[in-house]
Amino acid sequence: MTKSDIQCNILKGHGRNFSKLIFIKFKDGELRNGLINLLGHYPINSAQDQDDQSLIYKKTGENNDLLAGLYLSANCYNKLQNEEITTPQHDTFKAGIKGLNKQGVEKYDENHIMLLLACDDLGVLNAATDDIQNNYEAIEDVIIEHGKVFRRNKQPIEHFGFYDGLVKSQYETIQEAQPILEGMGSYLAFLKYEQDVREFNRLTKNLSLHFEFPSDFMEAQVMGVYKEKGYPVSKGKSYFTKGIYYLRKYGARKFISKLGYRNYRNFDHATMDYANDPQGKKCPFHSHTRKMNPRDGKDNGIIARRGMTYDYQPKGRAFDVESGTFADEPHGDVGIHFMAFQNNITDHLLKMMNRANNQDGTGIDPIIGESQEGDVIPQDWNQGWGSDKPTIRRVFSGVTTLKAGGFFHAPSMETINKLTLIV
Repeated sequence: MTKSDIQCNILKGHGRNFSKLIFIKFKDGELRNGLINLLGHYPINSAQDQDDQSLIYKKTGENNDLLAGLYLSANCYNKLQNEEITTPQHDTFKAGIKGLNKQGVEKYDENHIMLLLACDDLGVLNAATDDIQNNYEAIEDVIIEHGKVFRRNKQPIEHFGFYDGLVKSQYETIQEAQPILEGMGSYLAFLKYEQDVREFNRLTKNLSLHFEFPSDFMEAQVMGVYKEKGYPVSKGKSYFTKGIYYLRKYGARKFISKLGYRNYRNFDHATMDYANDPQGKKCPFHSHTRKMNPRDGKDNGIIARRGMTYDYQPKGRAFDVESGTFADEPHGDVGIHFMAFQNNITDHLLKMMNRANNQDGTGIDPIIGESQEGDVIPQDWNQGWGSDKPTIRRVFSGVTTLKAGGFFHAPSMETINKLTLIV
């Protein structure tokens, strides 16, 4: 088994500035021929192809080639019904996103395929999507999701202003990637979360005023990391007690020197834990990053997180590149195309979502959590960093909405080659 056997974007994220997620439903009786025609024009890339393109970029600083990935729904496998193609048997995959029983969520896995196209040249991507929409008679319906990276200090951020992808889910070898692989393929969960920046800012401001703490600290209590540099709140007593003052008075460089955080920029989020905060007095148990990964040595689920921000008005958005903030505080039509590869959706992503919804009893995740009964449940907030004072209950919710989703399977390159030979 080599990187030529597995699709791109699984071992490592594609790293492009723009993406198109194209959900396609073929006409009755046209699935096989439609796939053969489409893949003939848009060949799927392997992980080795991705590495080769990365080398070109490192040498030249440019790479405007398309990177393409293909993900099949259970509906697609059922329609193929070919003895050469093995249908994945994972129950959650077969049930699809409708198995979550969430109201108002568009079910993208009712389509046959999800085609990922990524490129640094938006013109190349737009030409490809125009071609797919207009020149393939076998296609009945197309849904296109547009991804775009926003950056601060050259690092991707999401619309609330936090660094995105602080933990790099990257694998250099197939052996390392076994926890996310199913054979030479992987299950893909796609979730489209809409973000309400205005509501996030309003709620953090209210918390800040109530506790008389800087808004920077309250934002970190919500997310689990500081917005400015992504530093974990569980590690940041000095940041809370003196850091805001130094940061504003002297700037980031002197702030780091003053507080002794000389390795601040190179902090390894992948290896950190909460051993210094067993009671959640520094970083609340319900904070988003702690909910997603409690780092307690238990089987909490393993995913390779991919995806990208989306914004329906990127050209008109009042985005400040220096501060990485959105002055117009978008109230909708912006968010995250969350993508996660794993070898079992139930044991990994759904376990994380259940934790977010307080099945572990530590509170509702303020970013993506939902109570099972639909009631608004307050969280317990610390009165300071490491404080022994009683926590105070306040509600923080409604800042994201799950708009669409789907469960797919990323087949091996061998299976993709068989798809092009089906007659």
